[in-house]
Formats: sequence, C-alpha cells, structure tokens
Amino acid sequence: MENLKAQLAEFASSLQYALDTNTTLVSENKYLVVVLARMKLDNDALLTHCLSAEEKERIMSVENEELKQNLTDLTVHSHSEQEKIEQLQAFLRKEGEDLRRTQDFVLHQHELGFNKALDQAAYLYNIPLNEWKFDVNKDFYKGELMLVIDILDDDGGEEFAQSATPGLDNAVGKA
Repeated sequence: MENLKAQLAEFASSLQYALDTNTTLVSENKYLVVVLARMKLDNDALLTHCLSAEEKERIMSVENEELKQNLTDLTVHSHSEQEKIEQLQAFLRKEGEDLRRTQDFVLHQHELGFNKALDQAAYLYNIPLNEWKFDVNKDFYKGELMLVIDILDDDGGEEFAQSATPGLDNAVGKA
C-alpha cells in the first residue's frame, strides 16, 4: 500500500505537472492564435498591397507603351516636319534667286531707260555728253537749275523731295 501511495503521489505529481504544462500550453496557444490572426491581417494587407502594386505595374506598363507610341509618332512627325522645312528652304532659295534675277533685270531696264532719256535730252538740247557739262550736284528746283545743298537749305529738303521730278519736267517743257 505504501507503494501504491507512493505511486499515487507520483501520479498526482505527474498529473499536476501535466496540468500545469497544459495550462501553459493553452496560454501559449491563445497567444499564438492572436499572433496568427495578426499575421493573417498582415498577410492580407501585403496581398492587397502586392495586388495593388501589380495593378499599378500593369497600368504603368500600358502607359509606358502609350508613351513609346507617342514618342514614335512624334519622331515620325518631326522627320516629316523637317522634310517640309527643307522643302520650304529649297523653295525660298529658288524664289530668292528668282527675285534677285528679277531685281537685276529691273535695274538693268531702269539703267537702259535712264541712258535713253539722257541721250534724248542731250540730243534735244544739243548738249554733247562728252563735254562733261552735267553736274550731279545740281537739280531742277522751282524751275531753275540749282545746287542740291542750296535746295536743301531753302526748304529743309521736304519740298525738294516732292518736287524734284516735276521741276525737271517743267525745265524740259521750257525748251
């Protein structure tokens, strides 16, 4: 019996140890359940964040492709505009050359007309051109041949600029 009592005491002690261990394990299990619940929340948040990041990456990829296409379109457009600019520059060069030739032609015609008028004036007034009786510093003003400086001093050049040609016409008409 004593042996039984000793065994019973030992079983009671083992049972108490098992009970204490069970209480500790239940307490740890409750703690682990709370930790697991937090981890699930964190996991759900991370999954949501990952899904959001994947969605953002997909959207960014689409936007990146659109930007690449826009860049390609702008590059093609830029080349097209550059070709237009080069064509316009070539056209302007040609037009500039045509304008220069036209101006040269008009100037030549004016020179021919001036020389023709000078020859006629010399013939009509019996003034030989080789005697150098012409003075480029003189002009007709108010019906008289005067020095240009005197004409400018007389009216400040305003009337002279307006009447130089009619004065010449009047002088030619007097002959």
